[in-house]
Amino acid sequence: MKKTLALILSFVLLISLLSGCADDTAPVTGGGTTGGTVAGSNGGGEEVTFTGDPIYFAMHHPATGDAAEYGLHYLIASQIAMDRVNSRGGVLGRELRIIPYDTVNRPQDNADIARLVVANPRYLIALGDYASSGVLASLPIYEEAGMVVFTPSASGPIIGQSSPFAFQMFGLQTDDAPFAAREILQGYLGAERVGVIHFNTDWGFMALENFQREADRIGLELTNIEPINTGEVDFRAILSNIRQNDPDAIYIMANYSEVAGIVNQITQMGWDVQVVPSKTAITGSLIEMLGEDLAEGLITNLAFVVRPGDTYMIEYTAEFERRAGVPTTYWSYLVYDTIMGIVDAIERLGEENLSREAMVDALMETNKYGLLGQWEFNEHGQVHRRYYIMRFESGSWVQVSDFDENYNIIILDR
Repeated sequence: MKKTLALILSFVLLISLLSGCADDTAPVTGGGTTGGTVAGSNGGGEEVTFTGDPIYFAMHHPATGDAAEYGLHYLIASQIAMDRVNSRGGVLGRELRIIPYDTVNRPQDNADIARLVVANPRYLIALGDYASSGVLASLPIYEEAGMVVFTPSASGPIIGQSSPFAFQMFGLQTDDAPFAAREILQGYLGAERVGVIHFNTDWGFMALENFQREADRIGLELTNIEPINTGEVDFRAILSNIRQNDPDAIYIMANYSEVAGIVNQITQMGWDVQVVPSKTAITGSLIEMLGEDLAEGLITNLAFVVRPGDTYMIEYTAEFERRAGVPTTYWSYLVYDTIMGIVDAIERLGEENLSREAMVDALMETNKYGLLGQWEFNEHGQVHRRYYIMRFESGSWVQVSDFDENYNIIILDR
């Protein structure tokens, strides 16, 4: 059974995306050590008064480096969550502050940041990082300190299975990669032979293992399995190797920059082959780097669909895009739901029971409706997700599958 953590966090409203690791002693806006006021945090001119010390969260996120767009979604989503919480009077009457630290998406930076965070008694809980390798690097440090690290976006099952102090919101590779093999490649596309490209990272090998296991089970032949490094830009050699075996499709487990490079180089080769990127690559930058013409026909799976009439998601999406100037993605919704889930756990604990260690049990009892629907944790502090098949068509992602009343997937459009 998971233990509980508590300490209190808050957010700096104006923090540069291109800054390095946040200064732990940097001034924060509003409030004080014994209570205070924040002007206009609810979007109006009126003041919101808080009692007691602020509540602080530390946030690992890649503000710079090759995963910086994911860091942008972390930052804007956390700002929106913080502002909404504070506009209604904070958490237990105390201001919420979330302090971001730039990990550059590097494991060692995550470990260094975790040491700073656990040594500072003001922090109740840590968020992030984006990738599994970074979370795994920080996890032993948080576990030793009896402090929860809650990642919105890392999907490696080993994270939650390794420690009672680890929580995951993203959904799991044990669900995600098998869905791509079974429902997208074999079921929707009718592929029989698939070439695979995957990151040469902890996450990449975990994703590959789960994809390969399902491919073997359903009889999907893998013609090639090609590892690539993060930041790699020349894929011509591995694409030539894959092309020689003439697969029906290519499945890519990587980020937006690598997927964009691969699709561009496939086009330069004059090769007409279906590309299926993992959902980790689905950001505005992917479409921007490719252009809508090259992105046309990409197929992936996502765990959300913005449906007409869903005012909760529609209003959040509009607010995110107004602030960020870019379309929102899965990561933004995940970060927002993560923060609101933590706030819910704190409020259920109450002042007298609030502590770092108490957060574990409080989070495990979560059963909450968020932007991504109803969610709760399994015994490892992980969330299972259902996925929709999506196709990029005429400038936007189009839903091509749904679920029937028994949650069996059905195809809407071929």
